[in-house]
Amino acid sequence: MNPDQVLRTLNNVQTSTGGFLISVQSFFERADGGKDVFTTNLLRLFRNRENIQFEGIIHEQVLESIFRSGYEVAYTTIHFLHTGYNLSPTSMVSKQERNLQLLSKALERKPNDAYNLMQRGKTYMALGKNDEAEKDLTLSLKYVKNDSIVTPQSLNYLGIVQFQRKAYIEAIENAEKSLSILPKQGFAQFILGECYTELQNYQKALQAYLEFEKCSNSPDPLASVAGEYTIPKEQIYFRIGRTCTMLRDYKKAEEIFKLGLTFNKKEAGCLVGLADIALKLGKKQLAIQFLEYALKLYPLREDIQVFLQTAKSYTML
Repeated sequence: MNPDQVLRTLNNVQTSTGGFLISVQSFFERADGGKDVFTTNLLRLFRNRENIQFEGIIHEQVLESIFRSGYEVAYTTIHFLHTGYNLSPTSMVSKQERNLQLLSKALERKPNDAYNLMQRGKTYMALGKNDEAEKDLTLSLKYVKNDSIVTPQSLNYLGIVQFQRKAYIEAIENAEKSLSILPKQGFAQFILGECYTELQNYQKALQAYLEFEKCSNSPDPLASVAGEYTIPKEQIYFRIGRTCTMLRDYKKAEEIFKLGLTFNKKEAGCLVGLADIALKLGKKQLAIQFLEYALKLYPLREDIQVFLQTAKSYTML
């Protein structure tokens, strides 16, 4: 954390500002041995006023009360490291089960609470219980107030559940509804990109991924406090590069994969993407080099092993 910046921020606060967005870095260990670093902007600093309070039993939010009090939120250059998600799989399940119990108790007292329904839906998703998640997220949209920031969040998470059960058209519809409420957000654009990729509409997928990149590079304050979705930069560029490959724009795809590697030189997706492009362009040895390096980094990845064998046996025409 950079505490000096906290003091500078407080000493220069505007009268219209009620809260500040802080850059939070979280680390996740991947199953293949890699590590993902996620950076999000979260509302973690706000005025000490009686009418500004946290709301909710878990994942407490202060945003709604800031807006009700007539204040705005602003960005800062404050950053800190969050280690709450860098847990073992068993510990993460225990944490989510604890959250589920707390949210269920809160909903027993107030069953029509849209925010808690949305949060319980997210918790069910984390536990792999998508049927229960879809029920809660649908109920959240039924009970939510028209002007609540919960609406685009519930639409987005519902879209993720629908994507996972391959209901791509429904997911697209909800993502577009979310964008109509909160246009400058990346979360819904990411859902659109994933859905259109599965539907093999690569032109629309590329458009969505580029919008997602734009939102990632220039985040909107309201989208950030609403729960913006973020992935590491290299994974954004992997998706853009993959889509360019499907559109047969190999030169652009190669540029994008290389850009992804500037953020993380160990990103498997970009390395494999470059190998794919090299093979398509007749550069067999270069493809093998990329794949051997990727396999050295991730020796348990069977897909890389298979691709490497395919590349080695590839016969140039």
